[in-house]
Amino acid sequence: MLTFVRSLGVIIALVAFASILQAFGYVRLPPGLTVLITRYGSEVAWVIRGGMLALGAALYFAPPTGDDQK
Repeated sequence: MLTFVRSLGVIIALVAFASILQAFGYVRLPPGLTVLITRYGSEVAWVIRGGMLALGAALYFAPPTGDDQK
């Protein structure tokens, strides 16, 4: 079972991946999400997408601590 942090990482990475697919024209996302990512231009949008993908992966692969180590 995924912990909350790992689940959050998966969600963030999936949103980033969907945004990347939208940038290449394969899917259409809701306008609200599109506006938040592309508000500051194309170059910044790619930085946001990459950062979201990296953050999602980091949260997913973070080593367990505390009670999760059992």
